[in-house]
Amino acid sequence: MLLGKMVSTIRAGAALLSAVAVIGQEGVCQSKDTAAAPPPAPPAVTVTGFVDTYFEYNLDRPKSHINELRNFDVTDEQFKVALAEVQVQRATSANSPVGFLVDLDFGEANDIVQSGAPGSLANVRQAYVTLVAPVGSGLTFDMGKFVTHCCFEVIPAKDNFNYSRSLLFAWSVPYYHLGARAAYALTSEITLNGYLYDGWNG
Repeated sequence: MLLGKMVSTIRAGAALLSAVAVIGQEGVCQSKDTAAAPPPAPPAVTVTGFVDTYFEYNLDRPKSHINELRNFDVTDEQFKVALAEVQVQRATSANSPVGFLVDLDFGEANDIVQSGAPGSLANVRQAYVTLVAPVGSGLTFDMGKFVTHCCFEVIPAKDNFNYSRSLLFAWSVPYYHLGARAAYALTSEITLNGYLYDGWNG
């Protein structure tokens, strides 16, 4: 008899605990639902970089140790730091329409690219502010100094198919511009671009 009462008491207690647990869980769910979601965090500032070095041997053995008709890899039989870069960037996002990007470059390739730049900008490959205006899918404005949009090659060798850039890239297009540009994506594959430059390479 006593054993039966104990079993009944245990069963009742278990049922009561189960009911309390269910009610408590519902309360937690309701509090989670009604609590205001924290605002999304702004995009983080990222710092990245790379170092590009090379050693080139010219079978023509030029006495000057300068490789003619080459672009950026111009030194023969010497190890060179072609390009060392530090990039600081804050990307734009849906809740933060303002961002920026700064590329600081050093090395032989940078000396060639920046041969016409004044001293204060000689190590700045790019430095611009980005603003995304709430127009349609987003109208993007960049203002500052940025690498040219012309040609298919770029300055960092790691992003090119060949280590040396073509003479078409070296002699027929600018390396960089000062000014402003705008971009608007009509579709995922078609973007309209506009540029307002204060000359080039200077």
